[in-house]
Amino acid sequence: MLFHGLKSSCLRLGCSSSRFTKFLNAPLGIFLSLVLAVAWQTQNVDAGADKDDVHAGHRVDAPSKKMAVGWGKLNYPVPIAGSYRLPVIQSLEGGEVLNSKAQTENLADYYRRGKITVLSFIYTSCPDVNGCPLATHVMHALKKGLRDNPDLTERVQLISLSFDPDTDTPEIMEQYGHNYQGRQPEWFFLTTASQRQLKPILDDFGQFVITVPAAEDGKAATVFSHTLRVFLIDEEGRVRNIYSPDFLHRDILLADIRTLSMKP
Repeated sequence: MLFHGLKSSCLRLGCSSSRFTKFLNAPLGIFLSLVLAVAWQTQNVDAGADKDDVHAGHRVDAPSKKMAVGWGKLNYPVPIAGSYRLPVIQSLEGGEVLNSKAQTENLADYYRRGKITVLSFIYTSCPDVNGCPLATHVMHALKKGLRDNPDLTERVQLISLSFDPDTDTPEIMEQYGHNYQGRQPEWFFLTTASQRQLKPILDDFGQFVITVPAAEDGKAATVFSHTLRVFLIDEEGRVRNIYSPDFLHRDILLADIRTLSMKP
């Protein structure tokens, strides 16, 4: 594939097939071909490192930006589950949400299912690699990690709740979450009917969001300025931990979930 691409480029520049063959047979041509082959192979190994990572596209322009810890491996050990406590931070009230079938539900009903909940606020068009795409990536990694912890799998549920109800309709949220369905734990992709229904939920969580309207010329879409926060909620609907991008990682979540599952 590499040499086919090189030949095509050469022909477009006016080279003949015979001149291209002579170039490859020349010492300099052989050297350059080997260098390009190694570079191509390295690029493809990196691109195929995680075929399940549906958010790989969010990171193509990220080399110049420091990546959050959740995109890779931790460089420090995670505390042993049960060796620490997670005190109650706050209780939650709930609020009206729409599920992916456009049915109205109360968010509090999800807390009453007796499961540990990991909840993140997102919007599907978020352009920040260390924002919403990070939250979804880590929750996806968590879901896969829970497969190796079958005693926890059915005790956990994941929720992604949009704070862009005007764009993220139930249909959009269903499409967004399609690749994450199947197997336990369950992962719910929710939205609200309007900003009016959303506001009390954001206030309840203390989630601060600033809306930057779309440009009138249509060259820039609406952007929501927010600090990424992912919430760990116990079986009684109480927040027990809040993760910022600096601490949002699958391994930390797994340890905290197992700690919560250990009844005192």
